[in-house]
Amino acid sequence: MRKYKNFIRNCIKKNYKGITSFDKSLIKNLFLYRKDFLAKIKDKTNVKNFKKDKTYQNLKKIYFENKLNKNQKKILIYYRKFEVNTSLKRFYDNRFKKKTKSETNYCSYIYLGLLLYKCKKLNIYQKLNCILKILDKICSNPKNNKDLDKLATMKLFKLENYLIQRIKK
Repeated sequence: MRKYKNFIRNCIKKNYKGITSFDKSLIKNLFLYRKDFLAKIKDKTNVKNFKKDKTYQNLKKIYFENKLNKNQKKILIYYRKFEVNTSLKRFYDNRFKKKTKSETNYCSYIYLGLLLYKCKKLNIYQKLNCILKILDKICSNPKNNKDLDKLATMKLFKLENYLIQRIKK
């Protein structure tokens, strides 16, 4: 398990560039690690409202509005920013240029993953790749997981498993 954690931390540091692994135990360790993480998350009931985090507020608003066609362009911009930098900032201006250097809350990433699943402009491999990166980021840093939205996190884990099963077929 420790080997897997170190591998994921190394991937995140390098933004997943130039890293390929042919280790068969990696997938087995992935599922064990996620199962362990889910067991820890089930105890949590703490959800904060992050008023200063505009990225979190925007993604949450888009998710609960259910107007995906109208906001699909914004979702794709957030997706590209995450794919390139493996992080999102707390505040962007109207042209999506970062205004702060501080990273957004981890709940923002969860809502981004849930929105990407609904996005029609991405194929299944792009969706799965981004969701895997989001969950790796969340699982690799347990200190910041105390304020996660439990229901949304569980839903994202179910989507990950569903997408993996679809690809296996």
